[in-house]
Amino acid sequence: MKEYAVELERRHVLAYDFGAWDLIAEHFAKKSGTKPEDFDPLELNITTLDVPYLVFAGLSWEDPQPAIEEVKRQLNVGIREGKYSIMDLSLLVTEAIFAHAGMKYDAAAGAGAGEGKKAPGPRRMVPGSKRPGKQQPI
Repeated sequence: MKEYAVELERRHVLAYDFGAWDLIAEHFAKKSGTKPEDFDPLELNITTLDVPYLVFAGLSWEDPQPAIEEVKRQLNVGIREGKYSIMDLSLLVTEAIFAHAGMKYDAAAGAGAGEGKKAPGPRRMVPGSKRPGKQQPI
């Protein structure tokens, strides 16, 4: 399996295992006002505001696990230094989540799972946009 990593103060490998999914379920349940056990990963509506938390969740397997505030601070440093952009991080996290869930993510063509099954891909909208209407390509 492809390795997904992010460069913070050092190189960190992202892993979206069951521990990470527990954190993600809690985060999105809180955000949507539902219960974590009612979380449906197929209904993820990720915005750029969620990216630092998703990176944090992907690092939850590390010992010691970095705090969310530290992850966000280091991501901000990387953005300011030009290591990556917010969109780069968003695509990296999305691809890693899909891969670790057993689905294939193709940023150019949308998402799809093996054997002709379609996986729900992230909406191709302007990141963070909550405006209704026609979707905008990114």
